[in-house]
Amino acid sequence: MPNMIPELADAGVPARWRGLGLPGLADVHVRFLPERMERRVWHHFEHGSP
Repeated sequence: MPNMIPELADAGVPARWRGLGLPGLADVHVRFLPERMERRVWHHFEHGSP
């Protein structure tokens, strides 16, 4: 796969979703973590790193 400069690779995105008749675009993703790891991640967000 060729190395692509993100600015150039993303430049056509607005025209693409407008061409589909969409009012906008959102990037949504979900991560499924084991319960123990999820608790540690939230602890980090709430209290910062040591």
